[in-house]
Amino acid sequence: MSGNDLHNEGVITVLRGASVAKSLKKLLLADNQFNAGDSEDSTLLETMRFCMRRNKKLAKYDFKFNNFPDESLKKLAEFLREPENSHVNDIEIPERVDDKTVMQEFKEALANNKSMGKKKGKKKGGKKKKKG
Repeated sequence: MSGNDLHNEGVITVLRGASVAKSLKKLLLADNQFNAGDSEDSTLLETMRFCMRRNKKLAKYDFKFNNFPDESLKKLAEFLREPENSHVNDIEIPERVDDKTVMQEFKEALANNKSMGKKKGKKKGGKKKKKG
């Protein structure tokens, strides 16, 4: 879906649809001219949060080449810290931020989810039963 000039309204529609997709694991919404910091930002950000909470298979999002101001990035980091969003382990966002600590907080929240995913994926060791 990258490069489709969807703007906020179109991205909101795509996120709502992705929230119920059965096998979608990665959503590419780069370069769609959406603005996570304009007057509609609460609707757009809340729809991102809704999609993350609802679709537990969708673990990767690409939001590069769109507008993500510091305040919106802070909210996204908060969403990542929510237990119901621990499956989200990769979000690509624009690297342009005014406050470097905001980017660091975002990266730490994402890294925490990645490490939680590894813990969940570990198999318990044990001996196989012999057929006999």
